[in-house]
Amino acid sequence: IINDLHRSRIAYAFIVFLTRLITKNRLTRYDGPVSVMNAFTPSEMAEMAQEAGVKNFTVKRHFPYRIGLVGTK
Repeated sequence: IINDLHRSRIAYAFIVFLTRLITKNRLTRYDGPVSVMNAFTPSEMAEMAQEAGVKNFTVKRHFPYRIGLVGTK
């Protein structure tokens, strides 16, 4: 089981807007967008599972801006 953020332009714009709206903390304003930029896309997650030899897996998107991979080796 892997659970991560979903990297996308919309997710990035949303987190930049949200962190500016709800906090003045510089660390949070920096770390939120960086976390989104370092996240994976569903296709990248599927590729990693294939490279790891996971044969039976599914990758699903979850609200808001999350992706999960479940598989067996």
